[in-house]
Amino acid sequence: MKHHKNTFYKYLKYFLLIFILVFNFHLFGQIKGKIIPNYINKTIVLENGIFVVQDNVKVAKNGLLIINVGAKILFQPGTSIIIEGGLRIKGSANNFIDITSFNKSVEGYGFEIINVSDADIEISYAKFTNLLLPIKFRNNWSRKNIVISNNIFENNNSGESGIIIQSTDILLGRKEINFLFSFNQFSSNYSNIYIENLESDNLKLNFNNNVITGNYYRGYEIGGIFNAPVFSTFNSEKKKYRVGFMGNSIFNNFLVNDQNDTIISEINFGITGIGDKFNLPSNYFGDRENRRIIKTYDHFANNNSSPFLDPLLPLETPSPLTPGHIWKIMLSGKEVNAFSRFKSNYEQDSIRLFFNKRINTKQGFKLTYFYYDKHINSIQEYVLDESDIFFNDKFKERAIYISDDIFLKNKIGYIEIKGLEDENGFPLPKVTIGKNFVYKYIIAYKEIFIEDKMITIRKARLDSLINLTGIKTYKDSVISELYYRIDSLELLSDELIGTDSLYKQLLINYDSLQEIVQYIIETDSIVKKLYLPIDKKWEIGMQVGLSFYYGDLQDAINGTNMDYTFGILTRYNFNARWAAKINLNYVKISANDRENIERLRPRKLSFVNEMYELSTQIEFNIKSANMSNFIIPSISTGLVFFYHNPYSPNPGGEKYELRKIGTAGKKDAYSTFQIAFPFDVDFKWILNNNWVLGVNLGMRKTFTDYLDDVGNDKWVSRENLNKANPELNGKAGSVGNPANYSSGKRGDPTKDWYYVFGFTITKLLQ
Repeated sequence: MKHHKNTFYKYLKYFLLIFILVFNFHLFGQIKGKIIPNYINKTIVLENGIFVVQDNVKVAKNGLLIINVGAKILFQPGTSIIIEGGLRIKGSANNFIDITSFNKSVEGYGFEIINVSDADIEISYAKFTNLLLPIKFRNNWSRKNIVISNNIFENNNSGESGIIIQSTDILLGRKEINFLFSFNQFSSNYSNIYIENLESDNLKLNFNNNVITGNYYRGYEIGGIFNAPVFSTFNSEKKKYRVGFMGNSIFNNFLVNDQNDTIISEINFGITGIGDKFNLPSNYFGDRENRRIIKTYDHFANNNSSPFLDPLLPLETPSPLTPGHIWKIMLSGKEVNAFSRFKSNYEQDSIRLFFNKRINTKQGFKLTYFYYDKHINSIQEYVLDESDIFFNDKFKERAIYISDDIFLKNKIGYIEIKGLEDENGFPLPKVTIGKNFVYKYIIAYKEIFIEDKMITIRKARLDSLINLTGIKTYKDSVISELYYRIDSLELLSDELIGTDSLYKQLLINYDSLQEIVQYIIETDSIVKKLYLPIDKKWEIGMQVGLSFYYGDLQDAINGTNMDYTFGILTRYNFNARWAAKINLNYVKISANDRENIERLRPRKLSFVNEMYELSTQIEFNIKSANMSNFIIPSISTGLVFFYHNPYSPNPGGEKYELRKIGTAGKKDAYSTFQIAFPFDVDFKWILNNNWVLGVNLGMRKTFTDYLDDVGNDKWVSRENLNKANPELNGKAGSVGNPANYSSGKRGDPTKDWYYVFGFTITKLLQ
């Protein structure tokens, strides 16, 4: 039995360790790489290594930042490089400079060009990924020459503009600014390109031969200019320069319903302003005629106060000057795309890919089949093998024959193709066949078959609770909900009328729903326990779990300094969403420099702190607290008042109160009564309307640096500590200064944190 307890305790530690590492990565992350200086006022060259933007960096007006082949730039969360001077980023055709965020879940910004300068901007063969704002030209910037060419912008998912070119000041800047934005690839982003004005008296912008495809934007039912991959304003026709916009491939960029991930529409360009008409001559917007191209714009057609966009002789096929991309896919003699249903005649048909330029025939690629597994209700991934590959003479067409027979068993799926490169080393944007069809199918399947299960549950609940008194307001809301589901099923019939088994099941569910509505009306009953909020206001119970801290003696989590906590709690539920809770807890924390990071181990400090905290918090339930929600997540915050008094652990059993010894320079240098700012995350389960089980993670941001008795104080010599504490018979010095330091600081000024993780059980009271 003891062995099982130890094993459980060990795995519980590891679970908590992983959770906190992810949640507070900014506190514990270790970075390998050279730190870029915060201020650059001369020429600095970065090459052959990893370079980290630890804090915001400024390149002064007389500074020049050069980033050469072999360098990789990592932005810490929220950081950027401000360019007042010059910037030169120069990779090569098959050796892109990687510019990304250190933490992909908490991104950095990127480069921001500001002010008037004689220095030029050149960015070529760089790959910008996982950034909030890769490149921005801020208002009133000015340079003589700007070249942004042959770059990749991929997986930048801020939901806002990723490239911004704002207007320049004609009075402060140059009379003519040459700006070339060409041969770039902008794909797989949830961000867009914003050009503030399509005409200017001093900005000569050429936006040519770029490929912009495979970008997704989230919305609901309709889009707008901010959901277009490229958008701008156009206000008049009297400026000196209009943007040169030719040879670009802009197609297959989609507005996606953020409720179910299905495609609403294709959207490729957006414009607003009071101008009359703007031409986009000689660009490729997909293999279609003018009227269909115009439907992929957000302009006059959607907003009659906007200018009109005219594709003006669009290209029938993409320009070979743009970075490589797949512009057409054929299957069984028909053109297919994300909207098509993928059907393969096993070992008979080939997938034919058409490219705008020659591709690297030696480069492998990844062909993946994503199929819907009904049994586990999720999308599964399967990497396919190709049995034969054919290239035509110009290497601008490829035929793939699939040898796997997975389609025979899993017929509802889609193909994803990625990993190809063009002859210049540009990775081709990934493409899919049938993705949108699969997601529409999943929605239909869930609506029908999961609805069927819910019907069974509702019937069982109604039968068991038939004697409950009905409340008309709630009864009517349930009936309205069921009528809404009936309407949804009627709409689904249009999608599924060709699929006999699904359509039959739909009709069965439709009749069942009608029966339930009638059943509720006739019996005047209500599934009270399912739909009414929990009506018991008070809860009381207990909490038990683990505790640990982060401070001067715990600079990195290693799983060795976890202690325990227990206490009581009470909660008052104002309604199904809001509650107030009070906790009274005993929390033990400890640490030892033996388990600290290597550079701090020589201090030999250690402590134990047995704390008593009173936590008062307001709690918000993310899901309503009622029986229909099996798991109820919640967050809470407020104030914590706690008593603490750190002491030095002694193998002999003696406790030396460190505060009274005066290790911080004088006795009683800090108060034993403190406050903290808490943030709690809870997951609760309501059982039988009587008991609530929960899991709690609580973080405490304190306003003291002395949970561990170690602050930003100078060392006190052993001799002085012994003189100040004669009653300890010469032990004060070895306790307060075990390494016998005579100079320097004992710790850093960062305030301490502590954490509690535990399980709760409370009883619901009237």
